[in-house]
Amino acid sequence: MPSYRDKSHDKENERKTRRAQNKRYYKRLSANNENSKSRWSIHDIELVLKHEQPDRVLSERLGRSVKAIQTIRGVYKDRNIEELKSLEEKEEQEL
Repeated sequence: MPSYRDKSHDKENERKTRRAQNKRYYKRLSANNENSKSRWSIHDIELVLKHEQPDRVLSERLGRSVKAIQTIRGVYKDRNIEELKSLEEKEEQEL
């Protein structure tokens, strides 16, 4: 079954439209990126791993992008929260 792209005669217009859609999409995802340079707290990581709220709501609450939340969930999904807390305590003791 042919897709709509096969029927399109104006490839340049199609590219421009797709780029505009992508820009709008990523702009919306990164709108709450206030804390992009700060470290993740254990409390924030716990909220992300519990996954009780949609990522967009967490994004607004934590001031992080949706992509950052998804990345952190992937990084910490196999780790135990108690392990993370013990690592944080060790870092505080070293300072």
